[in-house]
Amino acid sequence: MSVGGQQPESSLKRAVDGDSKSLAHVLEHFRPLLLKDAVSLIDDGLRPKVAPSDLVQTTLLCACVGFAKASFTSLRDVKAWLRGIMNLELKEVNRSYRQTKKRDIRREKPFNSPHSRECLRDLSMSLSASGNSRLERHEQIQTLSSALERLPPHYRQIIHWRNIQGRTFAEIAEYLDEEADAVRMLFNRAIARLKKELRLAGASLRPDSPHRDPGNNV
Repeated sequence: MSVGGQQPESSLKRAVDGDSKSLAHVLEHFRPLLLKDAVSLIDDGLRPKVAPSDLVQTTLLCACVGFAKASFTSLRDVKAWLRGIMNLELKEVNRSYRQTKKRDIRREKPFNSPHSRECLRDLSMSLSASGNSRLERHEQIQTLSSALERLPPHYRQIIHWRNIQGRTFAEIAEYLDEEADAVRMLFNRAIARLKKELRLAGASLRPDSPHRDPGNNV
């Protein structure tokens, strides 16, 4: 099955060479398979607490962060690796919900909640070159929301955790069992992709497009 017009085999070769867009294609190729696995793996007691789609999304985000550390020669290798990540994530979900020893960052505030709209306004102001009037600010937030929806899920998720939930890089890294620098790099790539989407939508960005990162940068 091809994703975005690319065959997964060719996307894998480019992803191994460091192409982030091709990596997104590879991961999306496995989403239906992982979703099917997740439905069968999550037991009835845990199902009200976590949706299979959430487990798959977290798995793919972990994979996006850790892909460069692994070595792949075939899609079969990637499939086995992703299934291993999801099994580990499921164990963590069980521990988190059943023992309540760790903060759960899966519980999202939707992008259309009052808190999220305020955070989107701050993000829009940090990226946009203009927008002093209330109408301009409203239009910019609408453009930003649409651009976020067009992002690959793993980019949208990392921006949500960082800009909407206000999580530190250290918190996200601990949750994903990754290094904070790797999470920071993923976030920077997500912001770069967001800026590209905004420009394609005709948005006017600041000359150097500085991004005001929320909260603690740790």
